[in-house]
Amino acid sequence: MKKLIGLGAAALLLSGVAQAQELFVNIQSGNTLAQGAGLVLAGQALKQKASVRVLRCGAAGDMAVTGKQGPRCKPRDATKQQVLQGVIKGGAWVAVCALPAHHRPEGDGPD
Repeated sequence: MKKLIGLGAAALLLSGVAQAQELFVNIQSGNTLAQGAGLVLAGQALKQKASVRVLRCGAAGDMAVTGKQGPRCKPRDATKQQVLQGVIKGGAWVAVCALPAHHRPEGDGPD
């Protein structure tokens, strides 16, 4: 699974971002590797002067909660929160879904 996500992110970097003028990244997973892949993709697009928007929904909405530190990821030896801060400082527009799925009232919409 980790190799598949890594290969997918690498393929996106090589094919789309090199030509893109703008990139929209929607991160919904609570998986650290999936979140990191989306943020690395956003960071690479910023380095190539693309306009980047990142939307965090569901479990990914908690990425920037104060005091909540995740594991450090290789090769940067940084947490996903630190990578997110780097993307924001790099000029990305970052937002959280208005009503993350885990905060919805019971029975209000799909799970």
